[in-house]
Amino acid sequence: MKTKSCNTDELRTAKQGEYSPCLLLKIILIKFKKMLKTNTNKFKLNFKNEILADINEDVDHLSDSDKLHYLAETIERQINYPNNLKRYPNTQERLADYLSGLAFNFCEAYPDQIIKQAERLVEGKFPEKKKSQIIENYFLFMAGHLMRLIEKEININFHKY
Repeated sequence: MKTKSCNTDELRTAKQGEYSPCLLLKIILIKFKKMLKTNTNKFKLNFKNEILADINEDVDHLSDSDKLHYLAETIERQINYPNNLKRYPNTQERLADYLSGLAFNFCEAYPDQIIKQAERLVEGKFPEKKKSQIIENYFLFMAGHLMRLIEKEININFHKY
């Protein structure tokens, strides 16, 4: 069975209830194509802004660089004690474990909040089957990007242990 190919004019002029399977597929692809990849500069800027906006009110008066220094010092002090170094030899896993205790306001606690934050960061919506994977890897993902942000912005190396 041969299917008719659809063009972009059909996408613009289609009314509700008149969608062919081809049109539905194109609409879905267009919708999900607009999401940011996590290695783009725009995503990194969104991530940085999200982190800086939610750092404790105690340091609101500090500059962005000073907020990142405060964050790095707090993390360094909390995750690199001897017993934790033995339990979690990998720095990213150590930081993910610390973040899973909701140490900072930028870490979300509930699955629906995690999905909303992820969708804000990538500026798009996730399909249902990806949402469980996002929730499962949330703290490792946040730890990895937080480490990269601090290492890039203020040149503190978390991998020295």
